[in-house]
Amino acid sequence: EARNTCDNAIRYAEYRRVLQQMPLVHYHTLRKLMAHLSEVVKYCEVNKASVENVAKVFGPSLFHTEMKTGFDDTTQQIGAIIDLINGYDVIFEVTSREEICRAMVEQAQLHKATTSNAVRADGLLVPIHVWERENRPFNVKIDLAAEEVCREAVARRGFDAPQDGNYAIFEVIMDGALSRRLTPFEKLSRTVLDHWLTWQCTDG
Repeated sequence: EARNTCDNAIRYAEYRRVLQQMPLVHYHTLRKLMAHLSEVVKYCEVNKASVENVAKVFGPSLFHTEMKTGFDDTTQQIGAIIDLINGYDVIFEVTSREEICRAMVEQAQLHKATTSNAVRADGLLVPIHVWERENRPFNVKIDLAAEEVCREAVARRGFDAPQDGNYAIFEVIMDGALSRRLTPFEKLSRTVLDHWLTWQCTDG
C-alpha cells in the first residue's frame, strides 16, 4: 500500500510505520542490510551496482506480496527495495550520531586509500569476555586476529578449560540477540571499525 502514493514523504512515513511493527531483531537486521546497500549504490559508477540492479537481486528474496501474477509480484518487490534504499535515512530515522559515525568511517577509508603510510590503530584495545559477558574481560590489541586472541585467552592465568580445545571468538550484539563467529584469520579491527561504529555503544 505504501507504494500507491507518489508523494515521497507520505510513502516513506508509511514504510516507517509498517516496518516498526516488525520484531526488533528483524527490524534491525533489515535496517543494517539497507544501510549496507545504500552504501553500495553510492559507488555505482565503479561497481555497476545501481539501485535498480541491487533491487532486482534483493527484492524477490526479501519480500513477498499478494499479487496474482509473478510479474506484478516482482515489480512490487523491486520497487519496495528501491524505496528503502533511496529513503533509508528517513524511513529508518538515521540519527545525527549515526551520520557522524558514517562520515568518520568514510573519511578513514578515504585516508587509508590515499595515504600509503596511513597511521594504524594498533594501539587501540578491545575488551574480550571469556565464556560469557558477565565475567571480567581482558583487553587485547585491535590488530590481532581471532585465533591470536584465542591463544592469548588460553595462556591467561586461571583459564579453566583444556588448553588444546577448539575455541573461537564471537561478536555478540543486541544484548545477545545476534551473534557471529569470527573466522580464525579475521582481525578485530574489521569488526570494531567497520561494524561497531554504526551501532549504539550499548549494542556491542
